[in-house]
Amino acid sequence: MNEGTVDVGGLRLHYVEWGERTRPHVLLVHGWDGTAHYWDLVAPALADRYHLVALTLRGRGQSDADPTGRYRFVEYGRDIHEATRRLGLDRLSFVGASLGGMIALPYVAEHEAQVDRLVLVDIGAQLGGDRPSSYYAGMLAAPAEFESTRAIEDWLRQWSLYAKIPAAGLAIVIREHFAPAPGGRFTWRFGERLRELQRRESRDTLFPRQWEVLGKIRRRVLIVRGGRSESLLPDVAERTRAGLPDALLVEIPDCSHFPFLERPRELTVLLSGFLA
Repeated sequence: MNEGTVDVGGLRLHYVEWGERTRPHVLLVHGWDGTAHYWDLVAPALADRYHLVALTLRGRGQSDADPTGRYRFVEYGRDIHEATRRLGLDRLSFVGASLGGMIALPYVAEHEAQVDRLVLVDIGAQLGGDRPSSYYAGMLAAPAEFESTRAIEDWLRQWSLYAKIPAAGLAIVIREHFAPAPGGRFTWRFGERLRELQRRESRDTLFPRQWEVLGKIRRRVLIVRGGRSESLLPDVAERTRAGLPDALLVEIPDCSHFPFLERPRELTVLLSGFLA
């Protein structure tokens, strides 16, 4: 595993890579509040066959925040295109989770010559249903500080997204999201920036629906749904599959929104079969 940064229009984006660069490229893009390390339990198992690059989107983790506050799909897409160009990923398979998958849809439609295959991890052409999930509202009211890592875990596990994530997966979440604060407490690394975005922008602005894009994608697509997910509802998953010219929909039973943290072995098997 190697880590680095790549400059995209004056912003430094963090990335993590696994495998030899001579192997087929796989781009991994996380969701709304993830980082490149959200793929740490999946990518190593594929590194003997692929060169995998996980990118941290602007404003998250070790990537720079945009000083002008631009966090739209067009900016994310430009970041990804410039980052992959600079890293030499001329042909790749795109694996996008949640927000990363929604960004991938217009990206693949625009850059068809670069992308061989697309995987949507627990996301379709829209986020959730007509109402925000309980977690979306809960994050807006998140405590600013926590007295211990146990308090962090207790708070996270009240939401279905985190309720059944094993210790190894939850350790990644806590490490990536929280930093030590004075008095032995812990505070968010970048969560408040995202909450400010949520307060300032509507959900439809931050997660615009992509139904009109589906018919423009002429690459094979795998849609992976978590059986307990509130972010990819069954009707949205099926409608997304039907709207894509060549798509397969697979469900991981008893799994929520983060299969790469909750059920990494099952997701790895699916990715291995599809990418091959």
